[in-house]
Amino acid sequence: MDVPNIDIKTLIAACQTALAGGKAIYKKCKDMTLSNEEKVLLKTAKQNNYFALLATDQDGCWVRVGDKDFLVEGNPTDTAKYLTAFKSLCERGYIIPKIGRVFCLSKSGYKKVSTLR
Repeated sequence: MDVPNIDIKTLIAACQTALAGGKAIYKKCKDMTLSNEEKVLLKTAKQNNYFALLATDQDGCWVRVGDKDFLVEGNPTDTAKYLTAFKSLCERGYIIPKIGRVFCLSKSGYKKVSTLR
């Protein structure tokens, strides 16, 4: 699996679309099961509450939550899983844009985190 190309503007638009959908989006997302990677990102964010998308020519793009990098060196498949999970959390409205490449948990994101074990 190749590491997906993540466009910041697309992620911000996904977050805004989810927020604009209000209760209808929240209800739909509430009924969906989270992937393991989505759960890990949310649980990590509970303690740090910020996400950053980082990129280098050597490693490509990856997600950082607080001081934890979700970059699996030598395994782009696992790195891609976390990028895909991040995008899904944006689309569900659990993550909102803050500034530039920095994102944080939304109110519904905090609610979801509180239900995770």
